[in-house]
Amino acid sequence: MAVIQDVKYVLIAIPVVIMLCALVLIMGQRRENLLRQTKMGVRALKKWIIPVFILAVLYGAAWLGVNQMQISMQASVIIGFNYPEASSGLNPNRTRFNISEILSDNILEKAITDGNLNNVSVDDLKQSLSVTPLQAGDSISTNQVYMSTEYQLTYEASKNTLQLDPGSVVDAVAEAYCQEFVSAYSRKTDVLTMDFSDLEDLDYLDIVNLFDKKSESVEEYANLLSYENASFQSETTGETFSSIAEKIRSFREVQLDRFESFILSNGLAKNRDQYIAKLNYDNTITHLDYLKNLATHNINLDAIDRYERDMATIVLIPSEDLDGEFYMSRTKIGVDYFAENAELAMQSAAKHQQDMQFNDYAISQMMAAGRAENRITQVENMLESLKSEYQVYAGLLADTLADYDKKTTNDYVSVVSARITHIGSREIGRAVVLAVIFSIVFCVLIVAMSAKNGSSYYGKRERIKKKNRAPKKTKGRSRRRFREEENGSEEETAEGNKR
Repeated sequence: MAVIQDVKYVLIAIPVVIMLCALVLIMGQRRENLLRQTKMGVRALKKWIIPVFILAVLYGAAWLGVNQMQISMQASVIIGFNYPEASSGLNPNRTRFNISEILSDNILEKAITDGNLNNVSVDDLKQSLSVTPLQAGDSISTNQVYMSTEYQLTYEASKNTLQLDPGSVVDAVAEAYCQEFVSAYSRKTDVLTMDFSDLEDLDYLDIVNLFDKKSESVEEYANLLSYENASFQSETTGETFSSIAEKIRSFREVQLDRFESFILSNGLAKNRDQYIAKLNYDNTITHLDYLKNLATHNINLDAIDRYERDMATIVLIPSEDLDGEFYMSRTKIGVDYFAENAELAMQSAAKHQQDMQFNDYAISQMMAAGRAENRITQVENMLESLKSEYQVYAGLLADTLADYDKKTTNDYVSVVSARITHIGSREIGRAVVLAVIFSIVFCVLIVAMSAKNGSSYYGKRERIKKKNRAPKKTKGRSRRRFREEENGSEEETAEGNKR
């Protein structure tokens, strides 16, 4: 591409050089004969009209040929980012956006592999590619910070990449970047997936806890999406985020509770003795946490009793609101913090006590239950039903979320081809203008050269005339005196003849 650019510079320089030559010839003309010499040059131009026209056509054709060659060796695509954070220079996860990632080594390696770009290295490909932001035209002002959301990826063939198709190169790089971008920055849905192979090593009550925590996370995720857009309804599933959250809540409160009740009422466990030992150990650890929270509660209550009454009064301090208005705000004092800590400690102690009571009840049920093979088969069937129902709700949320993202973000990234396959009218007009300029300066050169030749002709003619007018010298006498003496002798001879 550098060679082609050099050829364009040479083509532009040709009229300039011709014009400089013409100016040198014109400046060398004699001023007294300049008008007459110019007229002679214009008359001589008539026989050069056709050759000049042919040269101008060839010059314009050369310009168009070079541009067509340049077009065939380059291609461009426009990569647009359609998510809301893009205008702030951020990725969808609100991290800093970096456009140079398009030309990173891993993206180019993926493009070379997926696009079958043979016999080219990452460094050679990187030297042939460039990324430039697109401006927003009149919407930009000096008083605002503008972050471009569209970038042009351009490929220009180099000596080491001449064998590649330009369109295939930019398409492969853009596709590789889009895949990596969506994979890295799109909304994560890992919370919706659950590896059921982990359930094989868990006992039934632990399976209930795992299902409850997982479904609670899915419910919270659905509620978060509902806060983001409560009115969205998927065309694929017909569900809203709030309706899916309600179904998952029902799954937790009905299906999981029924499963847990069936296990407790029948005292079921995969390994009863081992699980009873586990529950006793959990009670021991939980009881220690219970005592610790009770102690924390009592210490905070004692601190409140020891607090100075004068320091426990309400303290008001001047504050400023968002509108810049001042008001008196009540601030927290030590008693407030002690009371808050005491309440949190009592809540934790109550939770630990409830867990110990649940474990005691489970232990008593398992110790009282006998062998019930038919109950084990029934609980396994119920577990399979829970798995299927969970997958249905997780799939509903995933499909609904996919429709929502597609509608609101247009898949985050869009790629539009900007490749030019043929010379446009603008470039043709430029070629015509350059051809006209070339013909004009060439005509000026012809006129200057003709005027120069005419100046030489007239100068030689004047020198001849001047030479002819000059008297020839004889021996000791001038030509004029010689002619006067000759004429005088002729007159004397004529008078003598008359006599």
